[in-house]
Amino acid sequence: MILLALSDTHARRFEDLPEIVLRKIGESDLIVHAGDFDTYEFYSELRRSTSLKAVAGNSDDYEIIQELPETLTFDIEGFSIGVTHMPIFDDFSDLVYKAKELEVEIMIFGHTHRPFLKEIGGIVLLNPGSPTEPRYSPPSFAEIFVDDVVEIAVKGVGNEDIARFRISRRKNSNR
Repeated sequence: MILLALSDTHARRFEDLPEIVLRKIGESDLIVHAGDFDTYEFYSELRRSTSLKAVAGNSDDYEIIQELPETLTFDIEGFSIGVTHMPIFDDFSDLVYKAKELEVEIMIFGHTHRPFLKEIGGIVLLNPGSPTEPRYSPPSFAEIFVDDVVEIAVKGVGNEDIARFRISRRKNSNR
């Protein structure tokens, strides 16, 4: 299964996304969006075009904030994933605690507009960055390949690797 992780797209229309992101949406089984779609029009277009799991961000239209949760969890082939938009602390330690509270292995978040991929305290933290409005980083997104293992690739919009991580254990098989 292929997941495409996005955040901070701040788009008005579907066509505002970079060409590679539009292509990856078509190639993915599921889109995970960590908030800040910006407009309800864009959110609705994305939701109609693909399978979508998403949370609201702090810059989203009121209708999005009313419709989407602040935090979301789901399982994909035995791996548990959490999604939220905004970390509280600069070191992201709050996200580690939140992930442990939610009992997830991977925590996807946004808000900073900068890609981040690191394991901290046994939790993989992933910020796909922003494909449209990056801050002090290249425009980016992340692909998550799930099978017997999870492989995460943070990519720039030129399809270059920014970071990679691999998880070879299955959380749910340990229960």
